[in-house]
Amino acid sequence: MAKKDKVQEATESTETEAPVVTEQDLAIRAAFDDNQGAEEEVIKMAMLQAGCKIKAVARMFNTFMIDSGQMATNEEKKDVLDATLPGMDLSSEDGFESAVSAVKADVTGATDKSAAAMVRAWAKKAEVEVFKKAPGAPRTDTFTHKFNEALIANPRMTEKECDVILAEGSGTSSAKSYFQNLRKLGNSIAASFDVADAA
Repeated sequence: MAKKDKVQEATESTETEAPVVTEQDLAIRAAFDDNQGAEEEVIKMAMLQAGCKIKAVARMFNTFMIDSGQMATNEEKKDVLDATLPGMDLSSEDGFESAVSAVKADVTGATDKSAAAMVRAWAKKAEVEVFKKAPGAPRTDTFTHKFNEALIANPRMTEKECDVILAEGSGTSSAKSYFQNLRKLGNSIAASFDVADAA
């Protein structure tokens, strides 16, 4: 048998054979089905506990979502984008928001975030200008901001003073270690100014 015939025979045999479904595959699908209505992360965690490999969980989740009709295929998404977006003004905020709403309404399983990402990807590929939101002002309500303000106000903060501030907001030991190290840095900088002032 010639090499070409062997390749053709192998190709034909793989085209006709159905994929093998294992007990583990069934358990993973059951975990997906049993957790419908739960948050995506909860479903994925159940799939992992059923034996799904971590590298495969997102792909399998998406496949199951498509199979169950809860999410559109890539081809369906492309068709909706190609039918909806040409001619729309994506450069203004109102135009972009209306495009996102239209895509979200027509693409099964789309969220505001995923629809916006689809619109931006389509616009980039079509070389169409798309609206970009101006960056917002820095947040001042975070614990990190509050800690930095306290450290600026008291650069010679002691470990106990730092612990009091940390008790108000940062719970993890790695975060406490980070803020204690930040306090030590502030102490070092303040001490270097004391030395410079003394000279």
